[in-house]
Amino acid sequence: MSKRVTVTLDDEDFEYATEMKEFLGLTWEEFMIEAAECLDEQIENGRVA
Repeated sequence: MSKRVTVTLDDEDFEYATEMKEFLGLTWEEFMIEAAECLDEQIENGRVA
């Protein structure tokens, strides 16, 4: 099953996210999954409240 996600970002945040996604060579789907996994790891390590 697939779900559509709509996110509103200001121009600077969109540009930054796009640059990071392209630097990593990821699709938007892969980028969002990678970001979620990184945040989960940070939470597990007590680095994000």
